[in-house]
Amino acid sequence: MGMKNRNRALRMASALLMATAIAGCSSNNDAGPGTRDSNHGNNAASNAASSGQGDNQQAIALTYWAPLPADVGTVVKNFNEITMYKVRNEESHVNVKFEHPAAGSEDEQFNLMMASQELPDVIEYDFLNKYPGGPDKAIEDGVIIPLNDLIDEYAPNLKSYLEEHPDHAKEIKTDSGTIYNIPSLSDSTYRSFGGPMMRKDWLDEYHLSLPETVDDWENILTVLKQEKGLDAPYAKLQWMPDVFAWAYGIQVFDDQGFYQNNGTVLYGPMQPEYKAYLTRMHSWYEDGLLDPDFSTIDQKTMDAKVLQEEAAGIYGYIGGGMGQYNPAGKEKNENFNLVAVQYPVLKQGDEPQFINAAAIYQPGNSAYLTSANENPVETVQWFDYWFSEEGQLLKSFGVEGQTYTMVGDYPTYTDEILDNPEGLSIALAMSKHMRTNKPAPGIQNLPAYLEQYYQMDQQKEAVQIFGKYADNNVQNALPKGLVPTADEAKEMAKLNANIQTYVKEMYTKFIMGAESLDRFDEYLATLNQLDVDRLTELKQNQLDRYQVR
Repeated sequence: MGMKNRNRALRMASALLMATAIAGCSSNNDAGPGTRDSNHGNNAASNAASSGQGDNQQAIALTYWAPLPADVGTVVKNFNEITMYKVRNEESHVNVKFEHPAAGSEDEQFNLMMASQELPDVIEYDFLNKYPGGPDKAIEDGVIIPLNDLIDEYAPNLKSYLEEHPDHAKEIKTDSGTIYNIPSLSDSTYRSFGGPMMRKDWLDEYHLSLPETVDDWENILTVLKQEKGLDAPYAKLQWMPDVFAWAYGIQVFDDQGFYQNNGTVLYGPMQPEYKAYLTRMHSWYEDGLLDPDFSTIDQKTMDAKVLQEEAAGIYGYIGGGMGQYNPAGKEKNENFNLVAVQYPVLKQGDEPQFINAAAIYQPGNSAYLTSANENPVETVQWFDYWFSEEGQLLKSFGVEGQTYTMVGDYPTYTDEILDNPEGLSIALAMSKHMRTNKPAPGIQNLPAYLEQYYQMDQQKEAVQIFGKYADNNVQNALPKGLVPTADEAKEMAKLNANIQTYVKEMYTKFIMGAESLDRFDEYLATLNQLDVDRLTELKQNQLDRYQVR
């Protein structure tokens, strides 16, 4: 360990010793560990302590590195401009200064930061999947610090939440029980935020019913291609979830193709069903039912295809997709009506086994305290506020009288959000004031947010349709909180790089016909040569350890 890291480790040890001493002297303090109190007075007192407020305390400066989403960057240039953070900086004695990598270079900037060891106090990024060796290795390397003791002593709201939700607590720990970040968690009753959609006005025009099976989809796309002269009857963004692969009961790109069946890890692109799926997609490509740009389509192109009425069916999100396409489409065609369709199955009456389910835990939007942080106690207290009732309200609704009003006990967005005077969409208006409609450290479990975010009848119906089979997905998808050991992560990185590159290359070739599916057995042999069985074994080991946490 270099001098810089040794100094940081010494500072960290000193800080933790001080934290322990303070804890011993303040065991009777109202802000100590305990359950969340619904009484506003007690809750406010706890929140004041959690945020580090105090008239006689000197302001503490924290540097906080986090990516700035491209769409959010159109309304603010820095998270410090967002109302919720302005309020926290004013109310607490913690002055957070955000630093953002250039859009599109987040991975590169993260890697450079790790190499230089010039660390900010807090990093919001995916150490679970982006740091070589994962969080355990990052702790071993002296980059980030474990948070168990700090949360136990100085984060009463988060501690209480984790005690009340052991399934969530399981997600954010390593196999040895180490809590390695302040998590971004969702506890919403809304189970899915996206899925397959179709132009209902066109279905009605030709007396067609909403599709249930893959065959239904094929028949509808064929009719609409012929009748409407469509160039891209079915379109989706590059590498977005493929609902038709799910209809065959396999994963392809989600979770890098891995899923489970009764606790046994399987790799989708190795299964017999994958060949059947590819055969169908190749047929669609040949017949002009599948968007010819399926392997390269970006968001701008996708938007154009939908709004120029070149696509009948798409995969999209309820908010940013349906919520924007329907109003914009109606400006050109008053009958434009994009609605949700249940995830397709092979046989009528079957249940979808995979959906785009809302994740409980988002490791990439959680906050990691680095060894450079000289104020870990105050930092944890600052973050703990976002798990309090008051903090959740600020994070989800902003400032009362400005972005919401209370109608009885129901926080109701004002026109600043719902009918923005600058003409901003609901999503962008929210982004000026709160980190609500995108994951962020804290807890998002207030149904009033999505009840108002989804304004259209089509959106309200989509929530129910897409979320209906979420429990099946929970049984079949791998948990987000799987943690490889340092050795496993190193081995997986080598295996994954070759395997994923090859699978994506052959996926495109098989569908476009550049490679005949008669050579599928040769494809499988190549995957075996690339040691896909070993990669599957490593995933199985991680799942087995996760199950006994």
